[in-house]
Amino acid sequence: MKVTIKDIAQECNMSITAVSLVLNNKPNKLSEESRKLIKNTAARMNYTPNPLAVGLAKGKSRTIGLVMSDVSNVFLSEIAKVIEREVKKFDYNVILGNTDDDGSRALSYVKEFISKNVDGIFYIHPAFATKEEEREIARVITQSNIPIVMIENDMRFMRAQRCVNDNAEGGYLATKYLLELGHKRIGSLLGPKGQYSVGMRLYGYRRALEEFGIEYDDKLIYRGDFTLGSGIAAMPYFLEQGVTAIFCYNDMMAYGVYTYARRNKIQIGRDISVIGFDDVFVNDLLSVPLTTIRQPRVSMAKRATAMLMDMIETGNREEKEETFSSKLIIRDSANPPVM
Repeated sequence: MKVTIKDIAQECNMSITAVSLVLNNKPNKLSEESRKLIKNTAARMNYTPNPLAVGLAKGKSRTIGLVMSDVSNVFLSEIAKVIEREVKKFDYNVILGNTDDDGSRALSYVKEFISKNVDGIFYIHPAFATKEEEREIARVITQSNIPIVMIENDMRFMRAQRCVNDNAEGGYLATKYLLELGHKRIGSLLGPKGQYSVGMRLYGYRRALEEFGIEYDDKLIYRGDFTLGSGIAAMPYFLEQGVTAIFCYNDMMAYGVYTYARRNKIQIGRDISVIGFDDVFVNDLLSVPLTTIRQPRVSMAKRATAMLMDMIETGNREEKEETFSSKLIIRDSANPPVM
């Protein structure tokens, strides 16, 4: 059983207040002999202070809230893993709130974390939040004055510090590579409507088409939701449109494309080319390794942690944005179209 200050007070035949003052190095009027007795007794009984209690006494809980949009998304779970590891270096703990991409749950977690006196929040925006929910989340965070770092670039109207990927660059690099291979009918498998990162990836897609003199065609656009299921659902539509390649706005949807292709004896990299976006660890393990756009998730998570810790320690709430470059990772899933 863990030794408490009360146990030490009983052992020393002193008040709990006196023992607490000594063990927390607070000013007191006890004799040197009494202070030595308390400290020696604490050492003998293997007393260790409760970090939460110590933190609260100093106005800190030493906990960080992480609002996660979808813990089943491999890319996001890898970010969470790095954040948890980095936060531990500062002697903080992470509380996870998985919203399942629901705006009302995101709002609920923000309120819950603030009520639990967390020292800061990492926020990854849910795919399906209404404008009203977004405004309320921003209002609650602003009113609390809690340090927050947003990973990705949504809710642009809210003053915050952000770690973001250059999504326009990523969309451009993916589409340009397919065009250089000779593809002209390139399906664009979008993420959820309203997300800033999705809009930027579409902007990069259109920029590459324009550069190669190919007219943008709405019929080659399919609205997904970043899940494997939407990748499966998109495939029949794209095949009807005669696409020879698909640019998926995340790797999870690309896995959905792979799933449909396997079930229907379609060869990825030969019958149809596929590019993803994220570059999670499983891409090299696929039967046809996935060409994709790499987001530097480790660097983003480490920098986001450093930014949040700085805000906590200094009280600086200056709006700031750090942008990380995308990189095309070429594997076997994208090749010239079969003529």
